[in-house]
Amino acid sequence: MTFTHRRRPTYAEVDQQGVVFHGHWLAYFDDAMTRFCDHLGFPPKEVFFSTFDVMVVKAQLDWQGPAGFDDEIEIAVTPTRIGTKSFDLEYRATVEGRPVCTGLVTYVSVKPGAAEAVEIPRDVRAALEGRQTAI
Repeated sequence: MTFTHRRRPTYAEVDQQGVVFHGHWLAYFDDAMTRFCDHLGFPPKEVFFSTFDVMVVKAQLDWQGPAGFDDEIEIAVTPTRIGTKSFDLEYRATVEGRPVCTGLVTYVSVKPGAAEAVEIPRDVRAALEGRQTAI
């Protein structure tokens, strides 16, 4: 079962064309990743400061259609690759079932409070593997 995060763009996040400004998609996906971790049983407010944290090392966005002010955006989050110290999450954003943006973000597991890459903790790896699909 895919995890889905819902978000409604604010008036301030929409540009003059009436669509979500491209720069906000990474923030939306970051919020979805945070809620995904919580859903997996890793409360971000606790683990991101004590046992597990990540840094973004690569991000790809593909805009597919408009999302506007107060539209309900559904963001599906799926692990697609899990390495020793890094993993990829795919994001598929839709409005009423219509694709609006996809993203692929590579995260590196780091020691909380430091930029030192470390192996993905076993319990985190197991939770990610339980949700993984191939792209």
